[in-house]
Amino acid sequence: MLTCALAVLAAMLYLLAPSRSGAPRVHWYVWLVGVGVNLALAGGLVLWARRVSAGEDHREGSARRTSSLRAALLAIAAGATFGLTAALMKAMTRTVTGGIGHLVTDWPIYAMIAAGAVGMFLTQAALNAGQLIAAQPGLTLSDPLISVLWGVLAFHEQVRQGWFVPGEVACAAVIVAGVIMLARSPLLTADDAADRD
Repeated sequence: MLTCALAVLAAMLYLLAPSRSGAPRVHWYVWLVGVGVNLALAGGLVLWARRVSAGEDHREGSARRTSSLRAALLAIAAGATFGLTAALMKAMTRTVTGGIGHLVTDWPIYAMIAAGAVGMFLTQAALNAGQLIAAQPGLTLSDPLISVLWGVLAFHEQVRQGWFVPGEVACAAVIVAGVIMLARSPLLTADDAADRD
């Protein structure tokens, strides 16, 4: 299933074919809104994971499904944070053209480091919450989706439009559905039971 999801991700990137537009720098208010929405998404996923954890049902099999869902939610939050890190890295590479002095006195490098640290923390939390197979799809697939959104919405990268759009949207929907299906798979419960025996 993960292989299929990665193939769909490759198809989506092929359909999008993002290219640089040569647009001017991203304005501060775009950064403010974009970072706010990105962090709100990651924070909402973390809160959902905590609620799942707090309301955990200890019946046979239910606790294992809960840990898989918690791992998937935290991994998606980590991937979203890494998508933000990629956007900040792009901004940081633009500031490096002004020299090392400009790089270390501008904010993107420090925001990139902070976002990367939060992403690593969330990745570790996801891996501690459940199996790797529950966490990996969300982590692997949410990062490029968020990165593409940053590229298109903030950096004004050009993507194919017209008849490509339905295919692009369909690919994104298949990726989201695949992550949800993998996180809720009864095979994870069977694997957990086998690991504990």
